[in-house]
Amino acid sequence: MPLVSKLLVSRVLLALLVVALQPIAVLAQADSAPSSTQAGARAQASPGPIVAQAFNLLMDRFVFPPSSADLLNGGWDGALAALRESGVDGVPDDHPPFGDQRESDLRLFTSGYARLAEAADGKLEPAELDRAIVDGMAKAMREGHTSYLPPEQVQAFMSQVRARYIGIGVSLNQERRVTEVFEGSPAESSGVHPGDRVVAVDGTPVEGLTTSELSRRLRGELGTPVELTMRREGSADAIVFRLVRAEVKIAWLSARILDDGIGYLKLRSFPLPGVLGDFRQAMDGLEQAGIRALVIDLRGNSGGSVGAGVEVASRFIRNGPLFQQVDRSGRQRTVTAFGDYWNRDIPIAVLTDGSSASMSEVLASAIQENGVGTVIGTRTAGVLAAGEIHPLSDGSALSVTVAVIRTGQGRIVNGVGLEPDSTVQLDSQMLAAGRDNQLEAALEYVRVKAGARAAVAPSQSPVLPELLPLGA
Repeated sequence: MPLVSKLLVSRVLLALLVVALQPIAVLAQADSAPSSTQAGARAQASPGPIVAQAFNLLMDRFVFPPSSADLLNGGWDGALAALRESGVDGVPDDHPPFGDQRESDLRLFTSGYARLAEAADGKLEPAELDRAIVDGMAKAMREGHTSYLPPEQVQAFMSQVRARYIGIGVSLNQERRVTEVFEGSPAESSGVHPGDRVVAVDGTPVEGLTTSELSRRLRGELGTPVELTMRREGSADAIVFRLVRAEVKIAWLSARILDDGIGYLKLRSFPLPGVLGDFRQAMDGLEQAGIRALVIDLRGNSGGSVGAGVEVASRFIRNGPLFQQVDRSGRQRTVTAFGDYWNRDIPIAVLTDGSSASMSEVLASAIQENGVGTVIGTRTAGVLAAGEIHPLSDGSALSVTVAVIRTGQGRIVNGVGLEPDSTVQLDSQMLAAGRDNQLEAALEYVRVKAGARAAVAPSQSPVLPELLPLGA
């Protein structure tokens, strides 16, 4: 792929990728946000600047040009929901008579805002009212890559980009079950096991929370305590863990050699392309070891940089389409592998689950469609689109969907998910006993395939190291 095309690809953001300079601006702006007293005086008359900022971003950047009436009705609904949640009585249910005329609708909203601010007085801070409006506008788009990020989520995201965060050090699936305990974390030292299921945090039940909502509860300030109530297979009583949040560093990638010369590559995210040296080093180690099969584990990988994802995919796919992108104007572009193929014809299995999203879905579908490997596990998240994150003036941010993404063959994954070639549900009892039945299924598949190939064209087996330098 020409350099210009690679740079264009790198600008597309799948999931929560932000341009490197934006976080600096976001954090700097957060320090200069108006005080609550100043905000209160301002909010009595008109909404804060983030409301107009978000409205204009969505009107100008969202992949499908939205209706101004739909946007502002969504913002009004967001404000009403926040007011009710704050215990406000007599919430003004009637909406301004928006007519789907951009400028006049925004003026109607601004003039009607005083009613919302009056209802919020003493119950909801003006800044929180404004954020509820922006959140409502984002939700009105009903698209997984369009969302509002309050300041604390922006900082949490930047921690994710830096592959470190403050928390307890576990990975959770959609059942709120621990699938991985990170080395050196508070969870590891306290005895949390894979297979344990979270039922309460600080005594509050977590039933009904999404994985991301639960993760936010587990994160917090460095050195602060958190009480975790968990259920463990084979134990009749709940187990209570009292942990202290610490900085947890997560390697975005790990690689090792398993039995029978099978390589294992775990990708937890797709980081900024500048750190892909780790991937190249891992691949060099796998190639030098002469692996006869490979398992690529994308479970729990919510996506990241498309530039990194394209480079990873290009190592396994000689040529062929990776994904199609359709922008706001309807222009379609197909992104293909750019020629960094490793020139090894070995069996490959890709592991996916309900938390595999965005760039993970691109990689899995590209390997599947190009006949390079087989996808094993469960249906993916179905959150596949191109999004951009834009900082707002109070330190928060808005993620905006800017393009539709389809697989290389034009299949729709967004809202549907990618169906694996072989469906294997994770067995929680086996996981609690230290066995990963999905990984075992992938290993069995590639082992049989590699054995069949060896029977046709036998070759001398290389001497294999037990562990690569980048092992987890």
